[in-house]
Amino acid sequence: SALERQFEREAPAPAVARAIELIARQCGKASGIVNHVRRYVINRESQMEPIALAGEVTRIYNAWAVKCPAGVFSLSVKTREAVVYWNRLELELCLRNVIKNALEATEGMPEPRISVQLETAGGSALLTVVDNASTEAAALADHSRPLNTSKTTGTGLGLLIVRTLCEKAAGNFSIGREGDRTVARMTLPLADNSGDAQP
Repeated sequence: SALERQFEREAPAPAVARAIELIARQCGKASGIVNHVRRYVINRESQMEPIALAGEVTRIYNAWAVKCPAGVFSLSVKTREAVVYWNRLELELCLRNVIKNALEATEGMPEPRISVQLETAGGSALLTVVDNASTEAAALADHSRPLNTSKTTGTGLGLLIVRTLCEKAAGNFSIGREGDRTVARMTLPLADNSGDAQP
């Protein structure tokens, strides 16, 4: 293009170069959004089914724990009876995404700690990932908005997708600071005996 030829003859000013780099990153993120939406539309009729959380959470946890040094991960399953009505792949996608965020947040820490917890309260299953990274509350709020990410190759869609899929299953997702910990929690209605989510 004419612009490329101009830059070949004369390097752009630093401010212009930074602006071009920012535009390129935003275009990449926009492309990522389009791809995510396309995949979601193709698979929007995903099958919902009753899922016993204890077994699924333990399986997903074990897949991550074997990749990390001993002592980083812990698992607390306070109930073996929790059953939710959800798509199995979407459950795994959400939990893996939240665990991955915790791993990235604690990267480089001398004593990283990540806890995966499952319990029930008030007719809901609470699936929580807690990490000890010193992430600021404002940064968590930023990361919850699309196109906001601290990763150079990220789309800023990870937590938004988690929230969307939780809401699709009649639940919700929250992330914030509790004391000196970051707490990411998926809250999902327990399924009744017929396999339907409780109101």
